[in-house]
Amino acid sequence: DPYFLGRAKHMVSSELPTLITKEITCELSSAEDSKYGEALTGILEMGDGDIRDYEESKALVALIYCQQVVNSLSLLKYKDGDEIAAGIFKDETIKVNTLGSKESAIVELLSDELDGEKVIVYTRFESLVARLQAILKHAGIKSTRITGKESADKRKVNQDAFQDPASDTKVIFITDAGSEAINLQTASALIFFDAPWSWGNYVQTLGRPVRIGSKHSHVVVYHLIAERPREKRKDRKTIDHQDRKSTRLNSSH
Repeated sequence: DPYFLGRAKHMVSSELPTLITKEITCELSSAEDSKYGEALTGILEMGDGDIRDYEESKALVALIYCQQVVNSLSLLKYKDGDEIAAGIFKDETIKVNTLGSKESAIVELLSDELDGEKVIVYTRFESLVARLQAILKHAGIKSTRITGKESADKRKVNQDAFQDPASDTKVIFITDAGSEAINLQTASALIFFDAPWSWGNYVQTLGRPVRIGSKHSHVVVYHLIAERPREKRKDRKTIDHQDRKSTRLNSSH
């Protein structure tokens, strides 16, 4: 068709649910904190014993490893009960917990404050989605997913399962592949397990539940923020604080 009709955002804003944001602080475990410090050095030991040396490109690669550490040590190939070296001389070991700090937080959030609600969970890491789904299944929470791994037909089936108000599928996991052109307005909440790399993707993800046709008066957006176990506030900051700062700055423009 030669023409496309639309309305400016300010003309439809009164038809959209109000956006409310919350931050959930997740204090890193001793194992997570130890690996976070190691990730900053440029040399990182993986759970399978592989040593990653990225000193020459530390500024870029460390960002990815730091995000993986605070998300889940499973992304670094660590399993429940594995022991990691700790301390200055590496003569002490710390056991990896069954769940990471963020993983525990999301189970608690979905089982308590958001119990029974339809919830979108965003993460950049498709490789983490299967683990998070298994964790929720163990907690009795049914979920589905839309990532780059699903075919168009499968994505539609999963979207419909979540969108059906009568469905017991309460959670849908999405990555950047599910951040655009998908209606998920059944959701009353959105959880950022981590933040998108770009401001554009962040805005697109916010648009999944905040849409015309939503039956909710407001949508609550949760940001899971990992913190290091330190006494001084400035020493507690992790990559999540930088990502969150970026979204705040951009939202002010």
